[in-house]
Amino acid sequence: MTNFYPQNTTATGPRVLHVYHEGMIHRRTSILDSDKNTLLYSIEQNSGSLFSSKPHMTIRAGASTNVVGTITFHSISSAIDLVVHNQPIQLTSCGHFSSSHEFRSPSHGGATMKWKKDGILSGGDILCLDSNERVLARFDKNNWALAKSGRFEIVDPVLASGGRGLDELIVSGIAMLEYRRRKEAASGAGSGVATGMDGGAGGGAV
Repeated sequence: MTNFYPQNTTATGPRVLHVYHEGMIHRRTSILDSDKNTLLYSIEQNSGSLFSSKPHMTIRAGASTNVVGTITFHSISSAIDLVVHNQPIQLTSCGHFSSSHEFRSPSHGGATMKWKKDGILSGGDILCLDSNERVLARFDKNNWALAKSGRFEIVDPVLASGGRGLDELIVSGIAMLEYRRRKEAASGAGSGVATGMDGGAGGGAV
């Protein structure tokens, strides 16, 4: 696991945001502030399918109707289209065999930021790095709770203070988490189909 407390960590430690979801396909997700009470973001998903109407996910500020950003996935591409405060942003794969995605941040003058797995055995944890490979934030997945997905730990003090930079971080982070969830679900479905076919063939042989 990556050393998560670089020099840009604030004196009080990272700002922690708690992520809760409803249902197996995360139809609704809530992100609460460090106090586990203040609602910062409400996220709705149209459905768990790539063929649902676009955008596939909408992120709103708190319980309001104000749209912070949207997320759209593609069936034949690993690219993910984001819109944050009406600014288009694209998350693109860092390589054909890479699990990392990067984007150019409008709130940071077009600087490149990257989401990547936190180590080989990450268990769902991901890191956000700047162009100098400095850790800006981390998502720590909760593998045991039924309703809590995990938590974002915002290290960078500028991002932790809120504003558009934090909005970009959250929208892109949620996009990466949902991309990975869909990919894992698709892999599981494929394995199930293959197992069923094998079982059918075995039954015929008997």
